[in-house]
This record gives sequence, structure tokens and C-alpha cells, in this order.
Amino acid sequence: MQTIKTKYISATNTKPQRIKAQNSGGGHSITMSVHNPIFDSVHHSAVNRMSYDEEMHKIIALELMKKLDWKGSLVGGADDPKGGMVWVSNNNNSAVVERWY
Repeated sequence: MQTIKTKYISATNTKPQRIKAQNSGGGHSITMSVHNPIFDSVHHSAVNRMSYDEEMHKIIALELMKKLDWKGSLVGGADDPKGGMVWVSNNNNSAVVERWY
């Protein structure tokens, strides 16, 4: 069973804030700016900072799941206090994301 790990990456002098998703095998990853239009719905719907961050991690985890052509749902939870999350696929035929702590 593989997992997807997502993490927040701070802005640098040349790049904006980003979120990166990588599978546990390490062979595939995607990185997106937090200003990417894919996150627009999050900017308007998140009630507090925690749900905002979780939603952004969920979206990029789903994008990597699509890229890897994984089927099933993802269950995710906090990985570390620096803003990382881990997502596990249950391999059924729906693409629903749940969270656990």
C-alpha cells in the first residue's frame, strides 16, 4: 500500500508559497503554488485557518491520485506540526477524501 505525503513549502525570493504532494514510492510528485486557480474554491469556503490548510492539502493529494490513476478514497491526517499530512488510499471505487487525527 502506498501513501501520499503533502507538505507546505514557504516562499523564497524567487518562488511563491507552495504545496507539494509525493507518493511514498518517491517516484511521482506535483508541486503547486497556493495561488493556483485550483485552490480558488478553498479561499472562499474555508471557515478557519485549519480547514483552509486541510482543504489545500486534500486538493493536491487528489490531483496526485489522479496523475497516478489510483482508484478509491483517501483518508488523511496530520503528519507533523510544520504542516505536513499523510494520505492513504483504501482502493475501492470512489474518490472520496476523509480525514483522521
